[in-house]
Amino acid sequence: MEIIGTLNSRQIYYCKVRADENWFEELPVKNWIAFTIANNNDNSLIQDIAVKCLSKEVSSVCCAGQLASITEDFFVDEIVQNNIQKEQLGESGDEDSSPMLTFHSNFSEGFWFAAFSLYPSICDRYLDIDKIICIDITNEGVKKHLINLIKEFESGGSPSDTEIEEPVYDSFFS
Repeated sequence: MEIIGTLNSRQIYYCKVRADENWFEELPVKNWIAFTIANNNDNSLIQDIAVKCLSKEVSSVCCAGQLASITEDFFVDEIVQNNIQKEQLGESGDEDSSPMLTFHSNFSEGFWFAAFSLYPSICDRYLDIDKIICIDITNEGVKKHLINLIKEFESGGSPSDTEIEEPVYDSFFS
């Protein structure tokens, strides 16, 4: 995992799951935002990503890529399963502490939302979030595109207003 920039006083980290077997060990322990990128051929990895992020108490998850909606669904399923297990053990499932989940068909809008509009809270208390971890599940990679978006947003740019915007893959920049 590496720092690729800062937006809105939040450090932006990038990890490519397929290239870094230890990505999970480097995640923060709590109070962080995950920006996930998953495509059609990444379906088999998403559940493991959701389990690992939730175990590290992710505060919010913004999902992007071709499987944005399905990725969000995996997170919802894991949260529900965790709450059911807690109830079966006599503990109460706490929906107030569950992470906020969103999915975005427009890649740059989703990233902008994670950086500038997302302020997670627990029981109406805002959390101090200073890290966004971009979790790239794709084969193609989106690191260069994220770096370009950081530069664009730092200079006052905003995301495109198209309904659907795919990420630009690293191979495009070669």
